[in-house]
Amino acid sequence: MWIVGFFWKPIRNGSLCTSACTARICTLKVKVARRVSPVEDAAVLLAIRKAVGPKVHLRADANQRWTLAQALEFASAVQGCGLQYLEEPVKNRYDLVKFCKETGLPVAVDESIDKNVEDLHEYFSDLRLAAVVIKPSSVGGFERAAMIVKWAQRNGMLAIISSAFESSVGLAIYAQFSMFVDAQHMKSISMTDNYKSSTWSNVIISPVAHGLGTYMWPRMMLFWK
Repeated sequence: MWIVGFFWKPIRNGSLCTSACTARICTLKVKVARRVSPVEDAAVLLAIRKAVGPKVHLRADANQRWTLAQALEFASAVQGCGLQYLEEPVKNRYDLVKFCKETGLPVAVDESIDKNVEDLHEYFSDLRLAAVVIKPSSVGGFERAAMIVKWAQRNGMLAIISSAFESSVGLAIYAQFSMFVDAQHMKSISMTDNYKSSTWSNVIISPVAHGLGTYMWPRMMLFWK
């Protein structure tokens, strides 16, 4: 089971990054669109990349807080960081399509899935997404979550199980569901003859790193005291 760690406050020194590497965290997810400007967000990510090196996956999540202009500014400033994906950069669907076409930056969706569970194919047909972040409690339960997982994997996307503020019991159940998702993920790879030649193969065969690191939030906050 791979766990993703979350950073959202400005990085003041390398202690948190060093601790993440020591804990063998394979993926870090950074909350963006919380700072003065998109350029500052990009600078934080570049600093983290320098601290953790090339082997740790970096993800960024804007939670639909940027305008298209701000998202484009971030995409330009973060070049060379090697982001695995940027999650929900903008709120407007038209802006999301335009962002993907203009930047080529890998994009993931989360909130957009919650609002369009019934028409996934139609809503996302003209978007090439890198990943879909799925919160079972937000999409209507495990049955619907499994349906979204199947749709995502069939279309070459990472299916990432995430959580909101579930209890330890809820997170344990999500971890079990994530194992099922990983099994389906590996099965889909073994049944795909041409996945090695895919431009997304470096993403598809990498550790999924489900978003179940919320249990670490209180402990990570100690670094800011």
